[in-house]
Amino acid sequence: MDPYSFSSSAAMAQKMWELENNIMTMETPASSESDAIFFYDEAVQRVKVSVLALLKMVVHARSGGTIEVMGLMQGKSDGDAIIVIDAFALPIEGTETR
Repeated sequence: MDPYSFSSSAAMAQKMWELENNIMTMETPASSESDAIFFYDEAVQRVKVSVLALLKMVVHARSGGTIEVMGLMQGKSDGDAIIVIDAFALPIEGTETR
């Protein structure tokens, strides 16, 4: 099934957002050992992020500009899933951690 079949307005909105923000889809490399740490294994665990937490993380990340940002995520575990309920920005600059 094509992930961009515009059967719903949500799928169309997601595609428009990806185009406007130059989001590129990454493909899994031929050798799974090369960057294995960066690829998510769905059989192991799931992460669910609330809309509010995601919005706070994106706003904080964009406000950082070219410097790194730090923050905390608060949530709970539920079986094989980690549920992120809220996120908090830490008011420090990245240079303070070096």
